[in-house]
Amino acid sequence: MITRIILDNIAYKPDMEGLFTDLHVDKNGRDADTLVRLAGEAGEIARPKVVHGIAFIEDRGEDFVVADGVRFSSRVMSVNLSKVNRVFPIIATCGKEIEAWSRV
Repeated sequence: MITRIILDNIAYKPDMEGLFTDLHVDKNGRDADTLVRLAGEAGEIARPKVVHGIAFIEDRGEDFVVADGVRFSSRVMSVNLSKVNRVFPIIATCGKEIEAWSRV
């Protein structure tokens, strides 16, 4: 059975410099205020969560791997994990709260 660790007390503060750059928004342009406002709202609402752990590989084939009872169909994964017996799965989310906010 997989050992799971849940992290759910993660602070989120938007990187405004990165957002302006990545979204190609001019800091002095007409969309700057909107970006700042939306990023501020997202920062208040987002509740990031992470689950990670250790799982043992139970079976493998040419194009699949089974870890903790879950079959992953992937030749690349099978090749990359051919010499190991355990994996460290990680799942991350920004939280359902931000998803609901994005639909408003």
